[in-house]
Amino acid sequence: MGITFTAYLGLTWILRLIAPLVSLICAAPPGSGAAKLARGIKERSEAHRRLAAWGRGRARGDRELPLVWMHAPSAGEAQQARAVIARLRELRPETQVVFTYFSPSARDFASEVGADFSDCLPWDLPWVLRPAVRALAPDLAVFTKTEVWPTLARELARAGTPTALVAGTVSAGSRRLGFLARRLLGPAWGGLSLCCAVDEVSARRLRALGVTAEVRVTGDPGTEAAVGRVRSGAGTRLTALPDRPVLVAGSTWPADEKVLLPAIREVRRSVPELLLVLAPHEPSESRLHGITRRLGDRRTWTTFAEIEFGRSSFDRLEAPPDQIGTVLVERVGALAALYGLAADADGPGLAFVGGGFGRRGLHSVIEPAAAGCPVIFGPRHERAPAARKLIELGAGFTVADPGELVAAVLRLLASESRRAGARKAGLGFAHEELGAAKRTAELLSGLLDSGSKAQYHTHCSHT
Repeated sequence: MGITFTAYLGLTWILRLIAPLVSLICAAPPGSGAAKLARGIKERSEAHRRLAAWGRGRARGDRELPLVWMHAPSAGEAQQARAVIARLRELRPETQVVFTYFSPSARDFASEVGADFSDCLPWDLPWVLRPAVRALAPDLAVFTKTEVWPTLARELARAGTPTALVAGTVSAGSRRLGFLARRLLGPAWGGLSLCCAVDEVSARRLRALGVTAEVRVTGDPGTEAAVGRVRSGAGTRLTALPDRPVLVAGSTWPADEKVLLPAIREVRRSVPELLLVLAPHEPSESRLHGITRRLGDRRTWTTFAEIEFGRSSFDRLEAPPDQIGTVLVERVGALAALYGLAADADGPGLAFVGGGFGRRGLHSVIEPAAAGCPVIFGPRHERAPAARKLIELGAGFTVADPGELVAAVLRLLASESRRAGARKAGLGFAHEELGAAKRTAELLSGLLDSGSKAQYHTHCSHT
């Protein structure tokens, strides 16, 4: 056991010890980010016992079926996992799936992944994970994106369970490229049996991190899920947006809104009829309150619920610019449909994706591209290969400040040919990426067929 790994275990052990105190401190107010942190800590403390109990409770016949343990850090990666799970089950209907996640943002989505059992990931400590690994006895464990946990990978290797990485993505500025991270995660990278990368750039970086297994470029499996959400139109009762220029701003954070809202006010000097549909990433009560304070006069904006359930009307949105010009989306689940409605509206439809002006990372640009919307986002998109590709194709546009955002919106609103070119390029990109989930699932199925855990363990002990 190296010094780096020992230090990691020590730090994780300390964090687990103080977690109950942190949970108490962060317990209020309800609905806040602190309350979510407290809830996540509480759930994590017993997650290993719940996983082990489910594993031990499987019927004898179920124990003979292949079991795949799939882990994703957050909601975006959970979408990728969901697409792969669906395709894997098409290939192997008998497969059982356990799904774990790290971020509380994936908790509400976990029930939709299609797993037999879902829970948060336990603390990454040997004496915590070992009973769960033994009770589950998975035939394959799958990490998503770059969410490879060193202790879990070690315990899976001890149990003879092959591990794979899907939707592998490594950005130029990734902390995993740092010296300490490479020392800590080196054995986990080297122990992978299969590595599926979203593009050749990430494939090269994964090899540089120490992946010795074959790295296959399979694309982003999240594309399939994104296209499906857009096409289904699920999540809203609306069937159309008004005949006005529309900008749907999705998954925004305060740092994005600090740039977006002043820019929209400036755009309206030239295009007063512009309708802003604003969907914050976490529409908690405190977040919504902060946004409404920035929106100002209540007569200038309405809520998505008021429009959707008839308490307000889109007729009011045809009012002069000093009246309603913004729809605030106060719930999750409707964003993909709103991108689709914006793209299909009679007026010009654009999309702004949040995360690019803060530290949380750019959110999914695939949904608006798959809908056919030109996509605008902030400068911090280095961890999003799809954003880089959209820029290259002319379907995505990055801006660094309010002035650049104003210019980008006005250029797109003024040029039908520019919007048409962006729409064609975005739809083409989404079409090319379709099939990534199927390709990934086929490789995982082949890994399940490659031999028993005992054979794999014997192979590993001789290499």
